Amino acid sequence: MRINRLFLDRHLHPGLETDLEADAAHHLTRVLRLRAGATLQVFDGRGQSFEATLLSATRRGGRLRVEHAIENQTRSPLRVTLVQGVSRGERMDLVIQKATELGVERIVPLLSDRSVVRLDATRRARRSAHWQRIMTHACEQSGRSWLPTLDEATGFDEWLASLQQISTGLLLQPGAARRFRDLPAPADDAVTVVIGPEGGLAPREVELLLERQFTGINLGPRILRTETAAIAILAMIQSGWGDA
Repeated sequence: MRINRLFLDRHLHPGLETDLEADAAHHLTRVLRLRAGATLQVFDGRGQSFEATLLSATRRGGRLRVEHAIENQTRSPLRVTLVQGVSRGERMDLVIQKATELGVERIVPLLSDRSVVRLDATRRARRSAHWQRIMTHACEQSGRSWLPTLDEATGFDEWLASLQQISTGLLLQPGAARRFRDLPAPADDAVTVVIGPEGGLAPREVELLLERQFTGINLGPRILRTETAAIAILAMIQSGWGDA
């Protein structure tokens, strides 16, 4: 049975009656085909989920009532940070969507030496808003009640300079000697994964990451697209160390 879910970026509590913006009302009535009196789930992106009743909805907006809290156990015990080289259009959209579904805690869009995509300040803001919408819809679909943190797209050197000490850092590196199955479980619950864009990371970037104690791993003899590699390693991490 499908569960209809809606993200509301506000403080939610039982008994609250709140207005819906036109986009949310349109999604409920035109996409999900809900009518007044229908029940659905709402969540705040910070771990709280509630059952709610749709009171009214038109193309210009709507209103719902929050009923009671719902237990939600979908947050991964691992705090996975995905540092993903920005790729073109739908490829990056796919990574954002699937990483959210696979339980990442934080996503860092990375502009590296070989990145094909170049973003000025205006395009960065537009892309961030677009990716935020993708994450929100992925949470609604997958049952997550915690929205991942989405950093603004940042250059490699800027990101590396800001990087705090980490205990487990993985670098997807074709030709590396180690495989995921060779790795010990992390000493704590934090894992940082770095994946290059379509053209891969530059040799100097790889060297700098290895100097910072990232472990280079490969995902087998076949060359994977950057979006495929992201999905594969995140699934492995959740299966091996997380809650999958």
